[in-house]
Amino acid sequence: MTTIVYQTNKKTGVTYAYESTSYWDKAKQQSRAKRICIGRVDPVSQQIVPTRARKKPGAVARQAKRGPVPITTAARRFFGATYFFDWIGHVTGVADDLRTCFPDTWRQILSIVYYLILEDRNPLSRFPRWAATHWHPYGSPISSQRSSELFAAITEAERRRFFTLQGQRRVEKEYLAYDSTSVSSYSKCLRQVRYGHNKAHEPLAQINLALLFGQQSRLPFYYRKLAGHIPDVKTLQKLLADMNTLGYRKIKVVLDRGFYSVANINELYRQHLKFLLGARISLRLVQTHLDGVRDTMRSWTHYSQTYQLYAYSLPISWAYTAERPYKGDTLRARRRMYLHLYYAPDRALEDEKAFNARLAEMQAELLCNQRHPEHEHLYERYFEVRQTPVRGITVSAREDALAEAKKNYGYFALLSNDVKDPIQALEIYRRKDLVEKAFDNLKERLNLRRLAVSSEQSLDGKLFVQFVALIYLSYITGKMQETQLFKDYTLQEVLDEFDVIECFAVPGKKLQVGEQTTRQVELYKKFGVPPPASLQ
Repeated sequence: MTTIVYQTNKKTGVTYAYESTSYWDKAKQQSRAKRICIGRVDPVSQQIVPTRARKKPGAVARQAKRGPVPITTAARRFFGATYFFDWIGHVTGVADDLRTCFPDTWRQILSIVYYLILEDRNPLSRFPRWAATHWHPYGSPISSQRSSELFAAITEAERRRFFTLQGQRRVEKEYLAYDSTSVSSYSKCLRQVRYGHNKAHEPLAQINLALLFGQQSRLPFYYRKLAGHIPDVKTLQKLLADMNTLGYRKIKVVLDRGFYSVANINELYRQHLKFLLGARISLRLVQTHLDGVRDTMRSWTHYSQTYQLYAYSLPISWAYTAERPYKGDTLRARRRMYLHLYYAPDRALEDEKAFNARLAEMQAELLCNQRHPEHEHLYERYFEVRQTPVRGITVSAREDALAEAKKNYGYFALLSNDVKDPIQALEIYRRKDLVEKAFDNLKERLNLRRLAVSSEQSLDGKLFVQFVALIYLSYITGKMQETQLFKDYTLQEVLDEFDVIECFAVPGKKLQVGEQTTRQVELYKKFGVPPPASLQ
């Protein structure tokens, strides 16, 4: 006898329907039942929705059809936010590129991306509950096991093809900001988890994540993970090699001062790439030229009211060297470079106040004879300490050493082989903070503060899906900055406004979209998105 049995998953809250067939087990001399899952129960219509059929060994995968998922059951779903994401995927080309690179799984990837953005910090185990109430590209729930299988199935070749397609849409039109961050992990199964310089100051092993970001488009288009103990300065040459492999020849990069090294600059020149690079003010190259213009640059002629600092630029030459194995010699030549120098009075004042506070603290330590071993070199550098039986301990400052320490307060420098104007260089460099904000979104909103995967393949795939979600988030935040929406809304408030718009689906009928307030319609228009109407 065959009956339908219903069972609810306590973890996800999804109810599944099973076809139960009773039979007599001769060996055990008792009645048994054989169950086959035939679908999940729709929480709205209470209809059984068939689950995805499992592939048989040797079966050939069918090409996924283009267009919207056909309506098979009557249902009411939240629609406004996922419609908004569909539009972003269209204008950025992300949806088309995913469809090209992942013809069988692009809908699942997009559905998980939408979930990660809307369900701030929630684990993927709650995806089925979210899917039961939201219209999304895949249209069916994805369990934790299925999402892990999806991540593990994403290959390096597919990822690199996606990077290539995304990069072709904007790579030669803008400067690319490059930076890295650390992601902590408790896992002992991941080979690249190592102890290194943790940028979040956490006492944990980590992997490093490097990100390439378009400054004009304000969108990321490339990332890679690195072992946790590799410093920034050693990653640049591998990045340039990756860019060549992906077919990018004429790129412009913006780098912070952590990437400065003679080898890196020589490599940038060797590959004929344009760059803008932060440089430490203590570098001999910078100090040599700064000492000659220190007074000249702090004149009204070089003052920028917009940025409230002094900006000065001068052409210099770089001592370029390159090994030539095919000739067995070293090429030595001079290369043109621009040194941009800046002096910010407010920054100088803040630096001096902080320095003075630290000096006062160390002087008190000396007078109380409570010296700290880690401060000994500073005591020696900045103070002269005498002790006599009558007068006790006396401490006097070494004024020459203090003046030397303070002389560079407020100054900073940039190096470029492309940008001549110091203010233009400053504007380009400051837009690099897009990368920092992107790292914040990855760690906080997209739940990458800690790695919670059990295999290298799952890690690679999950990072890729989170990276795709970051493209959507970066597009939204960029538009909000452009239209000044952050004055009235947070990112979450915008998504919440869209997420309450419903749709009603009936088989054989066009999709009906619920009512929209004037506020919601205006928000869509701010993003350049036509408000949703009933769709075929």
